[in-house]
Amino acid sequence: MHIVAFNGSPRKHGNTYQTMAYMLKKFEAKGWTTEIVQMGSTGYGCIGCGLCRKNQREWCYQKSDPMFNEWFGKLLQADGVILGAPVYAGWLTPAMKGFIEKAAFVARGPIKRGGKYTVLRNKVGVAIAPTRRSGGIQTLQSLISLFAHTQMIMPCGGAWPITSFGTMDTNGLTTDPRGVQIVDRLADNMAAVLEMLHGNDQH
Repeated sequence: MHIVAFNGSPRKHGNTYQTMAYMLKKFEAKGWTTEIVQMGSTGYGCIGCGLCRKNQREWCYQKSDPMFNEWFGKLLQADGVILGAPVYAGWLTPAMKGFIEKAAFVARGPIKRGGKYTVLRNKVGVAIAPTRRSGGIQTLQSLISLFAHTQMIMPCGGAWPITSFGTMDTNGLTTDPRGVQIVDRLADNMAAVLEMLHGNDQH
């Protein structure tokens, strides 16, 4: 099994990264492979050019975005996906917002050509939203919109997976035991769903 985590924080090793790394250790203990994609600080939103639909290919033709096609390829190759973004001004970071806009549009190409399914159908996805104070629910809802639009499967942890640190220090995860408990349960449920779908496959 392969899990890819997209870090939508401009801070390479901030609280979003720390939370993802914490979750990935649970999958690595099962012998699964993992990867964290650092998305950086620049956002490249979908401009609605329609070239992916015109060319009938799940590919972004805008050369201004140097990484989208590589990152979308990682989505296609993964069994499980984690999206994470901190709260900036009550919302998503630009890099993650642009990625979700494009990924949802591109993945739905087969449906627009008359098919039933997106290319991300039945991938397993979860989202996390580390926050200092507020804005976590709005951010989380925006993250999980990718799963809803593309027919992915979304396990839950029994509560909003919003870790509220009250700090921007990178050791914030250790200050929120309730948040850790929710993230633990989210990772366990994600693993359980993947095993139900694929068995204990360690490819």
